[in-house]
Amino acid sequence: MCSHCGHHFYDAPETLAWSRLPAALHWHVYRTCIPTNGHSRNHTPQQGSACLLSVMLWFGSKWPPSAEATGTSTIEVEIAVVVVVIVVVEVVVVAVVLVVVVVVVVVVVVVVVVAAVVVVALVVVVVVVVVVVVVVVVVVVVVVVVVVVVVLVVVVEVAIVVSFLL
Repeated sequence: MCSHCGHHFYDAPETLAWSRLPAALHWHVYRTCIPTNGHSRNHTPQQGSACLLSVMLWFGSKWPPSAEATGTSTIEVEIAVVVVVIVVVEVVVVAVVLVVVVVVVVVVVVVVVVAAVVVVALVVVVVVVVVVVVVVVVVVVVVVVVVVVVVLVVVVEVAIVVSFLL
């Protein structure tokens, strides 16, 4: 029985080496089962390329089988190569999408951090300006008080001197 689609043969492919499989089973797995059914009867035809890749890995260096052993032509071999290329392209596309997502996330994080730093810097500037204004106001008040006190002292002393003179 074919382990990929349940098609019955007189032996299962996983119990035999590739070189010992009958030509009918070679033909079925390579040309009919994988492109049509995918890995199993429960899979969609779109999963056939991934299944074909797994079958190629399963059979290892004996894949693809020779045309003499399977009755397949070079067209089937070319189809297998195209399917593998499709799988590789799909993997590359997924990798590129993941890289783009990571780059976007990094850019967003950097923008947020820079914005936070700018906000903190603005807060620091505002605090420094407020402190400077408060210090200037305090200094002005102290100077005014000192001047007023000095003027009062001078006025009082002048009044005392004038009172002695009169």
